[in-house]
This record gives sequence, structure tokens and C-alpha cells, in this order.
Amino acid sequence: MNGDKLTTSHLRPRRGAFLPALSGLVVLAAWLGTAAPAPAATAGPTITVYYPQNSTTITTETPLIQASIIDAAHGVNRAKIVLTLDSKSVTNFNFDTTSGMLSYLVTPALSQNTHTLQISAADNSGNTTTTPVVNFRVVLPTLDAGLHLFSYPYYFTAGSFPSPEALFGLSGGASVSRWVPTDSQYHQ
Repeated sequence: MNGDKLTTSHLRPRRGAFLPALSGLVVLAAWLGTAAPAPAATAGPTITVYYPQNSTTITTETPLIQASIIDAAHGVNRAKIVLTLDSKSVTNFNFDTTSGMLSYLVTPALSQNTHTLQISAADNSGNTTTTPVVNFRVVLPTLDAGLHLFSYPYYFTAGSFPSPEALFGLSGGASVSRWVPTDSQYHQ
């Protein structure tokens, strides 16, 4: 004791060692032999976006957005989940409360451009979490450069070669090219 003031440097718990580093409530609880109340959980759910990930380029105009939203302490409040795609709120997503998986098949198709995605959620105690904005880009699938050979199993009689449109089921004017290497560098 320091005069008539009680200081933490003079408090000793009933059982155990000297605890000068602990603060007020914990030291007092240890001195009285009771447990200090646990602090209230204030963290919101943990949100992980699996697809599409930030700064990626995807080749589908109708991606399946996938994320997990988990809060083991209080549970996720399904009514407080907000999925925002290109600054527009989406409500017809699926959320499995057992697994915490959120999925949304984008409809209508996205344009070939840059898009944004953000998800926010709250637990049953009202604690909220919002993901950083996920930026992704949609482009057409491409064929890598180089020579690509393919064959089509079709037997032709002399002079009966069908048009490329008929052969491959195309419309709008397709053509077939043939390259015969005659340069001595390629053909010997």
C-alpha cells in the first residue's frame, strides 16, 4: 500500500506470481480470485473472394462469382449480405449458411471491359465487414500465336470439297488457307 491508495505494483493474486504488467480489471480479478469478463467480439465476418480475384483477366462474360463469408462466433446474418457488381446491388445470389459459400452466376452477360465487385456482410451481433473493391477485366478468349493444325475426318470425292461454311457449320464468309513452305530454310 502507498498511503491509502492501492497500486498495481502492490497487488498480488491469491495464487500465482507477481503481476505488475497486467492492467486494472485483470489484476483486480486475479487479486480477487475471479476471472475477468471476456471482451465482446467486435470483428465482423471474414470474407474471402475466390473468383474472380483482384487484378485478373477472365475470358467468360458470365462468370460464377464465388466467395466465403464466415463468422464462427456469432454466425452470418444472411439478410445483411450485400453483393455489389459495377456499383449495382445484386440480390439473387446463393448463400449456404452451413458452409458459408456465396455464389452468383452473372446474368446478363458482362461487357468486355473492366468491372468491380465488392461484398459486405454482418454477423448476428451487427458487426460488419466490407471487402476491398475487386477489379477484374473481361476479354474474349484468344488463340495463342503460332501455327495450329487440325484435321476434320471427312472423305471427299474428287471435285466435291464442301465450302468452309458447310464443313465447319459457320456463316458469314469463312475461308480456308493453305501454307506450303517452299523456302529452303523450312523445306529441304
